[in-house]
Amino acid sequence: MEEKALSQNNIILDLESDSYKAIKVSHGLISGYSSIMFQYMLTGKPVLSIIDKERKNKKRLYCTDYLGNYSYNEDMNINEFKEMILMDKDPKKRRAYEKIFTKHN
Repeated sequence: MEEKALSQNNIILDLESDSYKAIKVSHGLISGYSSIMFQYMLTGKPVLSIIDKERKNKKRLYCTDYLGNYSYNEDMNINEFKEMILMDKDPKKRRAYEKIFTKHN
């Protein structure tokens, strides 16, 4: 996955320990199950999650809109996710969170 991401023109693989800068300037996130994914979801920006099906059980209780993410190879692949971001066509955009973060920038 890392090799494929690095071969793309519009992807930056961030290996820094401070994720907040990348979260602020990025337009989307591709991630496995992680605390950064939960932080990123609060921005309202699109997330392509690479997780196992057990974590996506609709009967589980989640602290955020975990099921509102895109799923790798179920909803779309990396190229489709990239194109969606470049075209600014995110059908799952979380507009409620957008208002919270714009007021505090």
